[in-house]
Amino acid sequence: MELNVMQRLMLLPLVPEDGISLVDLRVAEDLHRQLGFTEEEQAQFEFIQTADRLDWNPVGNEPVEIRVGPRAHVIMQDVLRKMAEDKTLKRDQVQLYDLFGCDEDE
Repeated sequence: MELNVMQRLMLLPLVPEDGISLVDLRVAEDLHRQLGFTEEEQAQFEFIQTADRLDWNPVGNEPVEIRVGPRAHVIMQDVLRKMAEDKTLKRDQVQLYDLFGCDEDE
């Protein structure tokens, strides 16, 4: 799946840390690692963090391929669908809902 820096940052806190099976927790842990940033990416994107903001250079706006396996995809669909159902999905997260095809039949 192709994701840019902003999408990765928005997805990271949504990856479940509990409430799923042990097997799915391992998948979620792997997804969390995939979404995180390597030292090379940190240098490439030139992150600058202030008290309430994180900025990066324009290179980070280009999507890169992030391996999201089929089970990880379903886990994230479940999270995003639950947020929509609970009416906790925020406007800027709708793009993630669409990206993961949450409107498609299960």
